[in-house]
Amino acid sequence: MVAHQAEVDSASKRGPKNWDGLFDPLVECDVVVEDVEGKLPEGLTGTLYRNGPVRGSHPSSFFDGDGMIRALEIGADRTVRYRQRFIRTEKYLAEQSAGRPLRRTAGTNLPGGFLRNMFRVPAHEANTSVYDFGGALWALEEGGHPYEIDPRSLDTGRLNDFGGSLSARTAFTAHPHMDPSSGDTYAFGLHFGGPQQELKTFRVDPSGGFHPIGSIALGNASFVHDYGLSEQWMVFMVPPIIGRMMRFLLGFDSFFGAIDWRPELGTKVALMRRSGGEPVILETDAFMAGHVVGAWDEGDEVIVDTCQLENWSQMGGPAADFRNSDWAGFGASSVWRYRIDPKSQRLRKERISDMPAEFPEINRLHECRGARYSYYASNRFAGDGGFFRGVLKLDGEGGDSRYYDFGDNKVSLQPTFVARPDSRGEDDGWIMTVVHDADSRSTEIPILDARAIEDGPVCTIRLQQNAGTTFHGCWIPTPA
Repeated sequence: MVAHQAEVDSASKRGPKNWDGLFDPLVECDVVVEDVEGKLPEGLTGTLYRNGPVRGSHPSSFFDGDGMIRALEIGADRTVRYRQRFIRTEKYLAEQSAGRPLRRTAGTNLPGGFLRNMFRVPAHEANTSVYDFGGALWALEEGGHPYEIDPRSLDTGRLNDFGGSLSARTAFTAHPHMDPSSGDTYAFGLHFGGPQQELKTFRVDPSGGFHPIGSIALGNASFVHDYGLSEQWMVFMVPPIIGRMMRFLLGFDSFFGAIDWRPELGTKVALMRRSGGEPVILETDAFMAGHVVGAWDEGDEVIVDTCQLENWSQMGGPAADFRNSDWAGFGASSVWRYRIDPKSQRLRKERISDMPAEFPEINRLHECRGARYSYYASNRFAGDGGFFRGVLKLDGEGGDSRYYDFGDNKVSLQPTFVARPDSRGEDDGWIMTVVHDADSRSTEIPILDARAIEDGPVCTIRLQQNAGTTFHGCWIPTPA
């Protein structure tokens, strides 16, 4: 069952471009926010951090653009402050000084043909997520190492190679996952430049110490964005994305432009024990898993929930023409559950929701152990044109779904779960999301009761600024 606003149904019309203004160039700011509709919830004190690309006229791909940190701070005195600041990457500083594009990126070649792009490594834009681990705040993109971010000023600090322990040829994922019982963060990175592509796994302890775990050989060049972390396993869904590397290296195509979808190869499910050792690799029918919802162990099995598409073109097509796409393909993703027995190497799968759902979030205190509830940017039905316009709550045990629609000319980005300070249940908290208003080209931060998202926002913070596209982020509560 899907519960949402009574006046919204599948026949409702949306604006032709609910993402108008979403990709506009942005400017830095630091302002006090006065426009708050409703009452800020008691106990909600801290900072919501988000990261995402800012695109001028140059980037051709949805995934390209200089990283910008957005920070919405709610003080104990109920004042609200909003800041957005570019991440001062090597690329950003060089291009600001030159006043023109200087670096090739993952989805955009430099103007001037293949000679300007030949053998040029894509620049690290640090534009995908912002995450706290190892006692610091980090801006992440799987094209390079983490950039440290000052949580107050948003100044850009060091590029972290963990004291030389992380090779310059090994990237660091935009999706690390933390075990809440130990505070250890588990992560991975694609390793480039060897005889075959590898996926390196590692652990970062609460003090920032770096500990290698093991390697998974991928064979042909592929791409992995996220993974599942259980108490025993790290689980990777490796799609049959094969890069035509000579076209990329010789500058004829960008990295994303050189991708081929090879469904006959199937999707590999690769498991690495958190304690290390040899990986277990299974195969299944081809699918594209952009994000993993969560993973947990049940007896001999590891259970993994994923958001998945049928093929790369449903993601790569809209991303490559993001200013003109209707985004209907990207909104065709659904949620699947995989039951994997590493001993017998058997795998079973079932679809647990057919509503379009992406950018998943759970109560992170339930990471590794199984979260009953998950939250998504969502549409009402598969193939609905336009960017995601609502937020979905899925009950993984009962199959019940709750949905709230923000409206025809709104874009709803990834939700963030914030637990109440005295939380007494998994969904006892708030959902904060970032909503773009195409009519005003500005941004709203709605706050919903996680137990009843179908009732709509209990409070909405309206920015005068356009925060643009943000992919991922985190909430850091104010210390008691």
